[in-house]
Amino acid sequence: MVRFAACFLALPLATALWAQPDKTAWDLLSKGMLDKNPEIRRQAIRAIASIGLAPEAVRLLEQALHDQDASIRQIAAAGLGEMKAKQSIPALKTLLEDSNGEVSFAAAKALWEVGDHVIESVEIWRRSQADIKLRPLPP
Repeated sequence: MVRFAACFLALPLATALWAQPDKTAWDLLSKGMLDKNPEIRRQAIRAIASIGLAPEAVRLLEQALHDQDASIRQIAAAGLGEMKAKQSIPALKTLLEDSNGEVSFAAAKALWEVGDHVIESVEIWRRSQADIKLRPLPP
């Protein structure tokens, strides 16, 4: 699903790169993460997550874990989990105490996916189940 989401940015990204030959794809993805529009940030994060375990991709997703928008933090955590980014375990553990239950749940699930099967993650997940009604990630 994350790889499919990257297709939404492919044409605008290619067009932007063609118009600005001095910019790299990383420059444009980084710029997308800083956009005021949360939908643009979500698309940038999904595109970055589809890249895989490239150090720059992991760095940018970890940066997104601090976004003011909970859905951005949730998508970034899910992306790190799907990438199996073991180096992000400390960053994901900080999200276990996020004020938003869905973000805590995404972090616990991501930790499980990267191989950190600590009971603390399971307990956070159980608590979040009681606090929130699960709904799918925003498109």
